[in-house]
Amino acid sequence: MRYSYKSVWQRIRFSHAVLILTFALLSVGGGHMPNCIQSEISSFSFHRVAWADELSEDDIQWFRNEMKISPKFQEYKEGVWGMSWAHFITMVFLIVFFIATLVAMYIRNKQTKKILKALLKEE
Repeated sequence: MRYSYKSVWQRIRFSHAVLILTFALLSVGGGHMPNCIQSEISSFSFHRVAWADELSEDDIQWFRNEMKISPKFQEYKEGVWGMSWAHFITMVFLIVFFIATLVAMYIRNKQTKKILKALLKEE
């Protein structure tokens, strides 16, 4: 395989882009890096991003007050597993119909095999 001047520079640009993307993703990743990478780039400062599970109820309430979010648009825990009753019942029906469809397909395949066996036996 021959390398031309253009292909070498394309490879260098591609590796440079991958390197920049790697460092960008690691800096956003909350400081979770392998030790070998941490030792190599210890001079960089990585800032931890505030994740949703780290927010307290006071922070959320402050945000709602600052943004003037009406209580009618706020989340309320109700129903089963945090779902509304209508959503839960809909999901139950979907699961039941899916299982019923699988059973119907199994029965249909079983009867088809039975009919084919009978047809082949007649010949």
